[in-house]
Amino acid sequence: HIQQLSSQQPTNAQTTATVQKLTRQKEMLEQVLNQKVQYSFNHNRENILTRLTRQVAALMQLRLALGDKFKETIQLLNQLQSNILDDELIRWKREQQLAGNGANFNSNLDTIQEWCESLAELIWLNRQQIKEVDRLRQKLSLDPPGVADLLPQLLADVTQLLSSLVTSTFIIEKQPPQVMKTNTRFTATVRLLVGGKLNVHMTPPQVKVTIISESQANVLLKNDKLAKNGECSGEILNNTGTMEYQQATRQLSVSFRNMQLKKIKRAEKKGTESVMDEKFSLLFQSQFSVGGGELMFQVWTLSLPVVVIVHGNQEPHAWATVTWDNAFSDAGRIPFSVPDKVSKKNRDTRKLF
Repeated sequence: HIQQLSSQQPTNAQTTATVQKLTRQKEMLEQVLNQKVQYSFNHNRENILTRLTRQVAALMQLRLALGDKFKETIQLLNQLQSNILDDELIRWKREQQLAGNGANFNSNLDTIQEWCESLAELIWLNRQQIKEVDRLRQKLSLDPPGVADLLPQLLADVTQLLSSLVTSTFIIEKQPPQVMKTNTRFTATVRLLVGGKLNVHMTPPQVKVTIISESQANVLLKNDKLAKNGECSGEILNNTGTMEYQQATRQLSVSFRNMQLKKIKRAEKKGTESVMDEKFSLLFQSQFSVGGGELMFQVWTLSLPVVVIVHGNQEPHAWATVTWDNAFSDAGRIPFSVPDKVSKKNRDTRKLF
């Protein structure tokens, strides 16, 4: 056995040497492999970073281009809205006023409503798209250096467009009588041209009617908001109603069929001023939300000037006041200013009767 063990010693030594050699080779291979892996990783990492940098730059350029497109679209929508509200709707209101003097009135209000509904849909869709882009921007916070973010201003601009459209399309479809006798029933109809398209009818809004003086109307238009105390110049019975949606005509409106002016509070008269020269206006007001309560609107509109009488013998003078106002008032005037005199040229060109 001793001889056998002695004969195996060189073999163990050889094995040890072989193991050590293999270990060194393994370490060298691992080192080489690690170097190759590290090189490959660094190379791939640089490629990935390069691609990501290019993609980020492209994404920022696309976002800037999209912002410019939104800005251009909002400008076009603004021009279109101006054409509809400042031209077509104002023309309709002027012809409605002249109809009070007996002029022919071929109402195209249904057509104007179709235009307003299409415009409301376009504005709403653009607003939703801008909100979605802003949500994605906040989720992936990548802002182009040195470039102002357009999205907040774009959202404010498109929301203002929508607000202007909604408030301007709350109109009086059927005017109350312009010579109004106390304790006498009268009617009027108001309509919201975009009510159906914006689903306002899902929660039907209430409309309230009050009568205000010329000076109160002046303050209202100057401040462009309703007084908190609800100041008025008289008492109207049956002066609230709920707007109803007619599916067949897609009209959201309310008709007041049984209103009655119970009391009137007049201003102090100076000199030879007559009560038949004093002008009032009926104020129709409401509030409602759109977009599931996202936006709240307070809307109001004023009737044509009204002269209040208490006796039938006051009617001719009152009609003279109303007729002159209907004929010679200008759009955008201070309520309810009208020239005392007009040239013969103006008398010929305006539709007095």
